[in-house]
Amino acid sequence: MRPLLPITASLLLGALGTAQHANSNSAASQTYFMAAIELGSSADADTPLYRLRGSLGEGVVAEPHATSETYALRGSFFGASTAPVLGQPWLTAAAPFYVRRLNDGTLTLRGTELWLGPTPTVTVGGQPAAVILRTVDHMVVALPDQPVPGFQPVTFTNSAGTSTIREGVGVLPMMERREPFNGADPNYLRVHTLVNEFVLLLLAAGPGPDIQLLDFHHVLQLDPGSVFIATSIFVAAADGMTTIPLPPFPPGLVHVQALTVTADPDDTPGSFSNALAL
Repeated sequence: MRPLLPITASLLLGALGTAQHANSNSAASQTYFMAAIELGSSADADTPLYRLRGSLGEGVVAEPHATSETYALRGSFFGASTAPVLGQPWLTAAAPFYVRRLNDGTLTLRGTELWLGPTPTVTVGGQPAAVILRTVDHMVVALPDQPVPGFQPVTFTNSAGTSTIREGVGVLPMMERREPFNGADPNYLRVHTLVNEFVLLLLAAGPGPDIQLLDFHHVLQLDPGSVFIATSIFVAAADGMTTIPLPPFPPGLVHVQALTVTADPDDTPGSFSNALAL
């Protein structure tokens, strides 16, 4: 157990759903498949234009997950998407899914009836994204810079309706739970970053005020009085994904955040990830 702040100068400096009416906020992503069922009862069946109701059941996460050139299948969860009635735009996915803090490329949004209505307002992570191309089933927007790491929403809004993918993109560096933590089994975190970066995993007893640390991007969001470096990892995987095992903590007891150190000129010396409560 090593205190973070006394180490910082020497180590870091030296390292260099629901689619009710016009809204839809449950959809697929680049790395997850969501099976859908059509419900034949309840209020959703009172129109000839159907809706699909969102739900997610328990399942089993397999390690390692199956991959191909075009998809990664991470588990066997039952799921159902939520679709709006005909005549409303609906976003279903964004590509690429993982994006950088600073961006000069484009984001392709998939869906249906995206051509309806006037030119929409599109935001990615709350930042306005200029529309470059729009057809019935896909759009291309200029990808804006992202100030906050982690899962960020993508939202389409115009007079024809609003559609949101709540976890539309993953802003690097970011962390996610590999599966729900239950306090009894070993915990697994996935850290997503770039290959050849150095990751410090930080644990703390609770959240803290946002602290700007040196020249690192984003902020430390953990309690500075209890934070310590749990482990350090060099990312060698080409996709930048690393799975980190942790002991079984009682739910809500520990908060975690990652700090990446990089030589990339856009992110030097590095960046904090999103913070999670375990």
